[in-house]
Amino acid sequence: MVPLTFSRLAALALCLGAGAVTPSPADDVPDGRYLEHGIDPSKILGRPEGRRARETRGGYDAAGTPVFFHRFGSLRKDGFPAGAADRFRVFVFPRRQGRPQSLALSDLRQDPLFDTTPGILRHNPLGLWRLSFVRFTPGAFSSSDGLRLLEELRKRNGTDLDGTPLLKHVSELRDLEVRGFAAVEPRPEDGSQGVPWVIWRLVADPRRDVLPAEAPLMLVARADGIPADREIEQHFLSLREVGAFCAPPMPKLPPFVQALPLPARQLPGKRVEMVERAFLHRFHPDLPPTTLWGYEGTIPGPTLTLRRDESVVIRSRNDLPLDGNGGFGRPWTACRVRLPAGPAGYSAALCAPGESAEQELRAPQGGSGWYGDAALGFSAANLTKGLAGLVEVRDEFDSGDENDPNPAASRLPSGAFDVPLLLGERRFDVTLDHALSWDAFEVDGVPGEYTTVNGAVQPYFRVARRKYRFRVLNVGPSRFYELALSSRQMFHELAATPTRRVELPLSPGRLLDVIVDFSEVALGSEVVLENRQAQENGKGPIERPLTPERDRRVLKFIVDRDAPDPSRIPARGVGAPAEVAAPTRTFVLENRRGAWTVNGNVFDAERVDARVKRGASEVWVLKNASKEWTLPMPGAAEDLRPGGEVRLLLRFGDKPGRRIFPCGSPIHADLGLLIQWDVEP
Repeated sequence: MVPLTFSRLAALALCLGAGAVTPSPADDVPDGRYLEHGIDPSKILGRPEGRRARETRGGYDAAGTPVFFHRFGSLRKDGFPAGAADRFRVFVFPRRQGRPQSLALSDLRQDPLFDTTPGILRHNPLGLWRLSFVRFTPGAFSSSDGLRLLEELRKRNGTDLDGTPLLKHVSELRDLEVRGFAAVEPRPEDGSQGVPWVIWRLVADPRRDVLPAEAPLMLVARADGIPADREIEQHFLSLREVGAFCAPPMPKLPPFVQALPLPARQLPGKRVEMVERAFLHRFHPDLPPTTLWGYEGTIPGPTLTLRRDESVVIRSRNDLPLDGNGGFGRPWTACRVRLPAGPAGYSAALCAPGESAEQELRAPQGGSGWYGDAALGFSAANLTKGLAGLVEVRDEFDSGDENDPNPAASRLPSGAFDVPLLLGERRFDVTLDHALSWDAFEVDGVPGEYTTVNGAVQPYFRVARRKYRFRVLNVGPSRFYELALSSRQMFHELAATPTRRVELPLSPGRLLDVIVDFSEVALGSEVVLENRQAQENGKGPIERPLTPERDRRVLKFIVDRDAPDPSRIPARGVGAPAEVAAPTRTFVLENRRGAWTVNGNVFDAERVDARVKRGASEVWVLKNASKEWTLPMPGAAEDLRPGGEVRLLLRFGDKPGRRIFPCGSPIHADLGLLIQWDVEP
């Protein structure tokens, strides 16, 4: 057993807060509970005397979070239905001089790693695991790639008792195994090397289910008694003394371990139908799947392709469940399309589960837009759950064909070289399943710990040495970005006036269309898309360096091949609107004690802020009277800074009815920062 080398005062000093807890002994479950899950309790070997755990052990879940568990026995093949436990594996790490498949602490180089990615709380509550033993292969130490990878892991995780890196993530282990640098050997089912299955029950919530004082902590330790990983001991002491972790047990996800997902494209037509439905999605290989909502059951939804000046009917069917929303969001939705022509506004009507809604659109110019949920009061939560996708509008100039022989065509990168990037921040909770988290009481908005791109946490994307078009949308709900490439390359922004930028500001609700040219990058190089904007809450960006490092990394480009490149960077803008003379209105936006007002009025669903004529155009001047909030506004070239103003040209269309113009931040729009107007009959 490892001696508790930290004093109680030192443990308290490490902690971030305390909480009252109620002791709960680590008792084994009744036999009937085992029978319910297909386990024969009479076949369990080594059940603790009195059915109470004699020790507490520590290890890691798949996401690198320290976990605690109790041992309640082991099973042979005849103790449960065939194959029932092979889905759940616990990885054990024998020392070089230890016995190959021993579970004795003195024979191990680090504490165990549990593959929790299938979802433990629902699918493996009793803690039945197949033992698998991990060793490094000779190739890990004899090749440059192996040595480089081991050094990266050492820097990230620390060193085990053999001087090799600690392995704290299932994705790390899988990568080593695929590359041939690690071998994973399950115990034989015939029991020739020991009992193959163990019942090691993870403590679901150590803050609530107190680690019992009579069950000492057992960890893999060095010769001087210091644990191989002191973080586990620190958390144990903290939980014992004050009932809280030293720091929240959030997942520590390694970046760039999964490829960038790419959404499907919806071919153009007179009618488009999409279904809003729930589906399971894995944000990272080290996380269990979580339930999301998405158009056509994907994140992001399909990229809609429209043609300029052609009417199209978008029909969305709401097949979302009435209950079981995973703790946030509301299944009464409002699918709204934001076209590249600017903020035309939309109706506030909702679509209930089981119903369908239609909207007829006509895009007056080419370029990029997006669609997503805009249900008043719940749009931020529903967008976070996945209800968003991109729109591309084709015309003679932006034809979608880089080989287009038409002299009027821009020949922008197309096909596989025209890539949507939907950025959204996500937070995951502290449970064993690390479910997607949402705090409805954070009215200012809290940027998530991780940036996702197309629904994946910090993915990688393999590119050729040529030009790529990226349609980059910030779905939000709260984070402001200042995007830059680690290679210091320029972005060619396809705005009304083409612009070359080293840094690309991107606020919530904003979409930027850019070209990146990788033609001069050396083969085998890696270029990282970084965020260089610091932020503490949803009020806006702040001036200070970013920490920790993972906050800066968004997406890694791996330049791995050559490819032909007939595409061009146009001299004029994409979808540049024509200038018109129009009357002007002014709206003053202000936050008064947490409530947003428009011209001094809080939001009222019955209030009309303007009455406009069908087919008319107006210039709206928006003034920000708040002193702390930066407000992204749809259609504005710049964010609306505190004390500043922006001018927008709005075209109101030909259909009468009530329309809404929201703040680009869904958090603020949900809190009433929106303007309502009526298009007169």
